[in-house]
Amino acid sequence: NPQNGGALGSCVFFFFFTAAGSGTLAVSDMSGTVVYTADFPMFTQWDQSAEWNGRDPYGNPLPDGMYTATVTSGNFTASAYTSIDSSIVFHAADITRSGTGIGTLPAAYMMSDSTAYIGAEVTPVFRTSADPFYESPVTINAGMTFSPWFELTAGLTVHAGMTDVPLGFNAAAKFGSSRMLSDSAKFCYAGIIRYGTVKDTALYPPYGADTGSGFGAGAVFGIDGRSFYTGISAEYMYGTLTGSLSGNNSVLRSGLAAEYRPSDKITVKAWGALCCSFGESTGTVWARAADAGAGISCILGTSSAVLNIRGSTISYIGGVSYLSGTAGLTYFF
Repeated sequence: NPQNGGALGSCVFFFFFTAAGSGTLAVSDMSGTVVYTADFPMFTQWDQSAEWNGRDPYGNPLPDGMYTATVTSGNFTASAYTSIDSSIVFHAADITRSGTGIGTLPAAYMMSDSTAYIGAEVTPVFRTSADPFYESPVTINAGMTFSPWFELTAGLTVHAGMTDVPLGFNAAAKFGSSRMLSDSAKFCYAGIIRYGTVKDTALYPPYGADTGSGFGAGAVFGIDGRSFYTGISAEYMYGTLTGSLSGNNSVLRSGLAAEYRPSDKITVKAWGALCCSFGESTGTVWARAADAGAGISCILGTSSAVLNIRGSTISYIGGVSYLSGTAGLTYFF
């Protein structure tokens, strides 16, 4: 989709030669009109490539349809095919512990096939207690959509500001699909498997909220349009204190998330969830904590780099609240 920025709005043609020479690559539409050319005056190596952003020579996005790329060198030609599809929407997603999503909740939509991403964020956390500063974790995330229905993400967190600076790790696999409801909206659904752990440290007492630790699974459903998304999710996590499965502490988190895209550069988002806790540390409490927040994501220039700013809270019902602000940068390619 030429409307997307950076690598997500371009196509790369790869080809190779076995002798010295020169050549030309030409891209033409279904009527045979040439819309892009690249000249190769002299091959200095066998492997060659050319990147095309789906636009005409004046920078205007070309219409949807099939396009043919033809390499010509002397009497030799080779062709490949691609298509422009304006329905491919680039989601300026957050990278959550459950995969791509909104704030701390997973989203039912999937990124485009073969999309990879890497990001970093810092999240100072304060609490409503006598000692207000709690921690300032730094997280590195990475992931990839290996197919239109399978996504894998992983993250490493340094819990700066805490005693002994514990390390945390999380990974998630998301399996999703969708059904078109109209030309501009589709019904999305996905299943999630995830695991997280923090070395010898239980986070966010008095416990019973989903803070990333444990092994579990969940499901998410949503409606995804050209300018909006809204969805519901439910996740059950076991071993939620440190990620050790020897304990019997567990959390059920049910949430609602939404985002609005006023332009192709900006996404405004909000989410909220209720955590129910079970186990020896908290007992059975059907309304243990609330997880909520809001944020904004901005695509930087014509790139596929996304600046994420959000504020969130984990609030124990009738008890302490943890307030945090996050600033992060994610690059999609």
